[in-house]
Amino acid sequence: FSQPRSNSRALIADFDRICTRPEVRKAGVHAFLGGSRDPQDLFLGRYHVVHSSGTSGEVCFVVYNRREWMHAVTNFTRVVRPGIARRLAFVGATNGHFAAVALATAPASAINRALYRVRAFHVNLPTAEILRDVEAFDPKVLVGYAGALRILAEAQQRGEMKLRPRVVVSSGEVLLPQDRILLRE
Repeated sequence: FSQPRSNSRALIADFDRICTRPEVRKAGVHAFLGGSRDPQDLFLGRYHVVHSSGTSGEVCFVVYNRREWMHAVTNFTRVVRPGIARRLAFVGATNGHFAAVALATAPASAINRALYRVRAFHVNLPTAEILRDVEAFDPKVLVGYAGALRILAEAQQRGEMKLRPRVVVSSGEVLLPQDRILLRE
């Protein structure tokens, strides 16, 4: 029996056939991702690219034109509520075009710089450093991987840090029911 391909594997396998822009090809996107670690860098100077971590066995990526990207960012911004998000912290993988960091840091670009202060904290730094730096930044919106948010919440419960975010957004990982409760507390 042959196993059906996952949606991400099917997308990557048939990318050049599916993509309607002749200048956007799988090999070119792979080369771009191999050389760029800044999630705000544009492929061919005009396309936003986000990718998965590859835990399924293959890195999947999605390419957005400016209009599509603005739609995604607008939806994300609506979730984080701009009136509150003067300081937005992201805790997760920051060394690539991962969807979570790309969306979380997008409000800091262009005209939004006047509305947002955004800092990204790499999840693989020493925990004490992340705790210290996130607390010093004092975010009103905290976005991050569920596991990283759990570590911050547990540190707060132990009295090792004091955060007062008004919005917490879990991204990039499954949020377990017990972690949801912990983050609300």
